[in-house]
Amino acid sequence: MLLITAAGAAEILGVTLRTVYDYPSRGLLPRHAPGHVHKAYDHAEVEAIFLSRLRRIHREPHPY
Repeated sequence: MLLITAAGAAEILGVTLRTVYDYPSRGLLPRHAPGHVHKAYDHAEVEAIFLSRLRRIHREPHPY
C-alpha cells in the first residue's frame, strides 16, 4: 500500500485540505495512521475516488 499525505490527496482530487479531512467522517476515504504519520491516505483509494468523479462528469447524457 502506497500512502500519501492529505495534501497529496487534495492535489489529486482537486479539493481543499479541509475536504480531504472531512472524507473519513463521511465514509468516503479511510484514513491510515501508521507510526508517526497522522493523516495518510491510500493512493489507490484516492485514485479510485478521482476516477469515479471523472466517469460521472464525462458520462454521456441520457438519450431522452
